[in-house]
Amino acid sequence: MHSDRLRSSNSSIAPERWNAIFKDIDMAKAKLGSGKRFSELKGKLASRPGVKNPGALAAYIGREKYGAKKMAKMSAKGRRKS
Repeated sequence: MHSDRLRSSNSSIAPERWNAIFKDIDMAKAKLGSGKRFSELKGKLASRPGVKNPGALAAYIGREKYGAKKMAKMSAKGRRKS
């Protein structure tokens, strides 16, 4: 669970209370290659003024960040899933 990492650093809070406090917080990013990160980025870019093709811009950013080879591999995996 995502709260386990934080719980070890703050042992003054009881585990039951800790889970109640942090049950709605999603601290982890989606798994790389699942397509969820791409969709979230695409949505954020779509809301920006002047962006005409958020999917193409998200793909460009992904290629810059991960490289063409890895991005192509993740893209193929995403197409197989859908």
